[in-house]
Amino acid sequence: MTITVSPTPKSGWQRKLTKLRKNPKLFIIDSKAAKTANLAVAETRYRWQQMGGFSFVILAFFSAVVYFTMIASVRYETESRVQVRDADKPATPNDFIPVLSGSNSLGKADALLIRDYLYSNGLIVELDELLDLRGHYQANDWDLISRLSSSASQEEFFDFYREHIDVQFDDMAAVLSIKAQGFTPEFSMALVLAMQAASEEFINRIGHAMAQEQIAFVEQELDKSKQTMKQAELALLAFQNQHQLLDPEAQGAALQALINQLEMDIVKVKTDLAVKHSYLKPYSVEITQLDNQLRALTSQLQEQKEKLVSDDPKAINETSIAFRQVELDVQFALDAYQAGLIGLEQVRTEAYRKLKHIVVIQPPMLAEDPTYPLKIRNLITIFIVLSMLYGVFSMVIKTIKENY
Repeated sequence: MTITVSPTPKSGWQRKLTKLRKNPKLFIIDSKAAKTANLAVAETRYRWQQMGGFSFVILAFFSAVVYFTMIASVRYETESRVQVRDADKPATPNDFIPVLSGSNSLGKADALLIRDYLYSNGLIVELDELLDLRGHYQANDWDLISRLSSSASQEEFFDFYREHIDVQFDDMAAVLSIKAQGFTPEFSMALVLAMQAASEEFINRIGHAMAQEQIAFVEQELDKSKQTMKQAELALLAFQNQHQLLDPEAQGAALQALINQLEMDIVKVKTDLAVKHSYLKPYSVEITQLDNQLRALTSQLQEQKEKLVSDDPKAINETSIAFRQVELDVQFALDAYQAGLIGLEQVRTEAYRKLKHIVVIQPPMLAEDPTYPLKIRNLITIFIVLSMLYGVFSMVIKTIKENY
């Protein structure tokens, strides 16, 4: 009698191991994980097919999410707030409410000039030499999209700089806000400080230029007045040398005194002569001497009068008039020169008063947290734009299919 021994039944793990040895590929295909993965892939493929072209929107949006969350380089922003003031005018409470006070002392026009200057190409070149802007913007440490291309032209470099600064003037507060972005907080702060210093240097340079123009004009007029005064003085010296007179008026006064004395002497001689005639003969020696003295005094009196007053150009009266005109010219030139000196000091004082300076209301501070990119806002914007483009594209495709 033959006894048949049945094989011992294998466990589940033993059967799987045997199947794995015989046909690994079939083992993997028939595995539960593979079936689950295939089911998930099929379900995903079905869903993508159901979404159609909107799947490209999802892919693009997912790429944007990856970029902004894992790749995009962060940027730090530093801000400074300043005001422009006159050099000689202190701050007053009304200056901070110019709309109510109607004050124009805060220099709105100057602030707008500074704003335009901070965007100018010339300043960008100066800042590049000072801070190496291009080197910072083109560093390989930043992602390709955020940084400036290494082959960027000068115009592209200028535009990149302007995109990373923001200068705004607040009309209500009369405050100029200066903001700058950098890939490091140290760089953004250094850039704002440099822009702030450049602003003050620029506004002072304008003030000094205007002051120098005004002072140069007044100094030029003063030089002309000085030359006129010297010419008038030379004319006075020439007149004095020509007429051999230091002061015709003084000379005239001396002649007048002499004439008065001569007239008194004549009166005295005439009196003596009348007395002598009363008891002396007409041909006596004393009467003859008095007659000769009288004739001499009368002749001298007539001569001195002709020197003092006559139609002769050399007469004192004519000379005094001419001398007075020359003297007036000298005095006028001297007054004009003195007025020019006073005007020069006034212009210098006024030029100083018109100088401006920058008052820092909010100094720049080192940023601790990055400001850009604005991830949530950018992602929402990208999703909305992609959805709108998808909607427009879908409508165009649908219209074409309906018509054709």
